[in-house]
Amino acid sequence: MTTGNRVTCEELVRELPDFLDRELPRARQSTLERHLEECARCLRKHRFEAAVLGQIRARLSGGALPPDLEARVLTLIGAAGKTDWA
Repeated sequence: MTTGNRVTCEELVRELPDFLDRELPRARQSTLERHLEECARCLRKHRFEAAVLGQIRARLSGGALPPDLEARVLTLIGAAGKTDWA
């Protein structure tokens, strides 16, 4: 549990996805950054997760989507909405 401006390793790991995406409030982001400066184990975890995320982003941004993809997805969604699941 957070005590003052300190954070536990478990909290950092739980919040790491939002931290990497910079989706946390500035004060919380700073608190987690301070923890990373003090904790080598969490810093290793952070570096690993950041590298994986970077690879995923690089692969996703590399190509164009098929021009008819949106229409196909909307058709499938419409068909799924008409299915009787009961």
